[in-house]
Amino acid sequence: MLYTHVTNSDLIDTVYYKTDGNTIRASIDYDYEDNRDLIKWVENKAGSSLDTVSKYSYVYDDLGRRSFVANEGSAFGGSGNEKHNDYVYNDRSELEQSKRRTGITPGSGTEITAEQRDYTYDNIGNRGSSTEAGGTATTYTANGWLAGLGQVVVNLLAALGNIWVFASRTMAWSWYLRQKANKRYFIVQPWNPLKSTPSFCDAIAYLRRQLWTDRI
Repeated sequence: MLYTHVTNSDLIDTVYYKTDGNTIRASIDYDYEDNRDLIKWVENKAGSSLDTVSKYSYVYDDLGRRSFVANEGSAFGGSGNEKHNDYVYNDRSELEQSKRRTGITPGSGTEITAEQRDYTYDNIGNRGSSTEAGGTATTYTANGWLAGLGQVVVNLLAALGNIWVFASRTMAWSWYLRQKANKRYFIVQPWNPLKSTPSFCDAIAYLRRQLWTDRI
């Protein structure tokens, strides 16, 4: 095997399969986007004349998600039998739909309904259902371990929130006691960034009322 690379890069340009130093039996060619190291296409060739067995062309969205793949070559029926898939994602980058169409132009061509796939997910990314060819959906149930893990995360976040509320109120109460001990009945604004925290602001509002009561 012999590897060549893109100029001034470690990206593979071509892989050659040889039987001896000069005879190439097969090859794999790669091409990449100009500004991202994402594969634009990969072409597999074989035989004495290195005919195209298969070629896969890709298109990506701004987030680098693959939105299109085209299939060409003798492995897919040769010239005139090219097909492609268009992919749709949700806002969590989970694949929602794969549509199979004829041709190699994104979003166009005759739909091949038998090869269409649709997917749904629950709130923690488990696949909820899959539908093939527009038929009846197959549904999935997450096992108890995953459900338990999700609850653990929720509980952990709640605990962290409670810790913050306790800490902020403790700080506010400590400040109140210092003011009371020194007979200082003026009110100061909380120090940034705490003053924008609801729990701390609520505590300060309560202590303002308490200081006013003490003064009376």
